Amino acid sequence: MPQVTRTTNGMNNNGTVQTYVNNTSGKYSTGRLIYASDINILINGFNTINDHVHSGIYDLYGQDTYGNISTYGASAVEETNGNTSAPIGMNANISTVSSGQTVTASKYNEMANAANAARSHYHTWDDRTG
Repeated sequence: MPQVTRTTNGMNNNGTVQTYVNNTSGKYSTGRLIYASDINILINGFNTINDHVHSGIYDLYGQDTYGNISTYGASAVEETNGNTSAPIGMNANISTVSSGQTVTASKYNEMANAANAARSHYHTWDDRTG
């Protein structure tokens, strides 16, 4: 089946994810204690990615019907840019850790698996919503 690559306006919660990245930066350095709150910043970042969609998917139906133009004049057409589905192929949300709790290898593996799933996730969308 032919596929057309499209760009989007980005992730719906990209600013939130970037905040987690910024807040984590510098917390993991030689000689610094790693606190539960540091681990939870990473975990909350992963969990936020689980809920993202992409917006601004171009109106493929209108383009396929009327050509690659930005407006369709007075024609009655469905011209609705859409959002993607939630991510497919992501892991479940990760539970946070409590202060004083030992972060075990299984928790690190859970986080690593979430990162790997995020790298290979995908989205679907339906351009005909009427």
